[in-house]
Amino acid sequence: MPTLTNAGVEFDPKPTYWVAFESSEVMDVSELTTPAQVSYPAGMTSAKAVFDGKGWTISYGS
Repeated sequence: MPTLTNAGVEFDPKPTYWVAFESSEVMDVSELTTPAQVSYPAGMTSAKAVFDGKGWTISYGS
């Protein structure tokens, strides 16, 4: 968005969250293991992610 004097500009950020295991201290996207997107349903403000060795189970709460 170009900058303008007295411009009334609004932004509606929509962040994307992911959970994954990573095998080294320096993050390399190619080393992420079984990533899963965390998508909060309406009204939910917390998430619990559990990895069972094969995949993720994500539960949500408020």
